[in-house]
Amino acid sequence: MSYYQIDAFDAISRAKRRGKRIIVVDESIFGRVGKNGAKLWSLVGERIEVVREGYRDKVVVYGGIADNNTSIMRTYDKFNAANFVNYLAQLLRKYPEGVLLIMDNAVQHKSKKVRKYLERNPEMEVLFLPVARPELSAIEEIWRRAKYRLITSKYYKSSAELRTAVSEHFRTCSIKIDIYAYLKRSV
Repeated sequence: MSYYQIDAFDAISRAKRRGKRIIVVDESIFGRVGKNGAKLWSLVGERIEVVREGYRDKVVVYGGIADNNTSIMRTYDKFNAANFVNYLAQLLRKYPEGVLLIMDNAVQHKSKKVRKYLERNPEMEVLFLPVARPELSAIEEIWRRAKYRLITSKYYKSSAELRTAVSEHFRTCSIKIDIYAYLKRSV
């Protein structure tokens, strides 16, 4: 195991002894897919103009998976610090015993607004994953599965239809994943 992993498991052990829930947190964007052009060809040396039509509709999902396989997933319109703070408040309501959040180094996670919220709520601790190591985060697997199910070969007529599908998926799906197995992956 790497030094990071040893430090991470020490932090997890300390948090568990204090009765805190261990939660892997992240966000993902689900976009509505529209027309994206077609296969084209051109004569050698001639420039071809490609016209692309598409949608910019998206649903942002903030999600967390706890070490007891409970989860909390919430949809938002934007990926920003204010929405992340709102999500953290919902996490704290669900897990009032306190939590150790394991998350990546996204700018929103380290914003001034988030830091102030965490200072006011000492029952929330944070353990940041190493930079550019998404394979250590179990929730990345949840995003992969959800996007495959919701986006691959699916067409949504409206942004509202996409939001409904995403919300329904996370409301009804069963999440069974060992968050510690991801943290033990080779660094």
